Amino acid sequence: MQKLSLIISFLLVATSALAIELTATLDSAFTASQAKKLKEAVQVLEKSLNTGATYECSASGRLPSVSQDYLDKFSFPNDERTLRSLIELQWFHLAAYPENFPKVKVRAFKGPINELVRANRAMVFPDLLESANVEGTFEVAINQSLLDGKDKKQIAGALIHGMLHNLGHEHPTEKTNLKIQMVAFEACVATSNTFKQTDAYRPIPCGKP
Repeated sequence: MQKLSLIISFLLVATSALAIELTATLDSAFTASQAKKLKEAVQVLEKSLNTGATYECSASGRLPSVSQDYLDKFSFPNDERTLRSLIELQWFHLAAYPENFPKVKVRAFKGPINELVRANRAMVFPDLLESANVEGTFEVAINQSLLDGKDKKQIAGALIHGMLHNLGHEHPTEKTNLKIQMVAFEACVATSNTFKQTDAYRPIPCGKP
C-alpha cells in the first residue's frame, strides 16, 4: 500500500502538465475521407486526454468499472481511493512514460447499426506498482457502415470507449449508468467536456470482436 501511494504521488506530480501523444495506425480498408475523419478524431482525443478539464468533467463517474481480471493481474489493493481514481491513474501513468506509450491500431469492420466500436477487454496493462512497465497495444475496430454519419467528437468517443475496454474497463449491457467511470469519461471526451450528469447522453454502442 505504501509503495502504491508513493507511485500515485509521483504520477500526479509528473503529469501536472500532460503531454500524451497518440500514434495511430489505420486499417487500409478505410476510404480516404474516413481516414481523414479518423485522424481528426485522434487529434480531438489527444487534446482531450491532455486537458485537465476532462478528468474534472469525469469526476462524477465514481463507480469503478475495471474488471476483476485486471485487478488480479497486478494484485491491486481493492481500496476505495485506488478504484475511484483508476482511470485517471492509468492515463497519468501512460503520460508519465511517453517512451512506453502503446500505439493505437484502428481496424475497420462492417457490422450492425448497434455497434459503432468493437474492442477486446484487458489488452493494455500500465503497471502502477512497477514504475514504467506497460504491456500491450491499443486495438480498436470502427464500423465503416456508421463512420460517415458521425462527427469527429463522436468518433473520438468511440475510440476512447474501445481504449478503455483495452485498459480493462467494463460497463453494463442492460442499462446505462452515467456514474460509472468508463461511461462518464467517454461522455466527457465525446462532448468536449461539456457533459454534466443531468444531461441526456447516449453512450457509444459497442460489441466484442
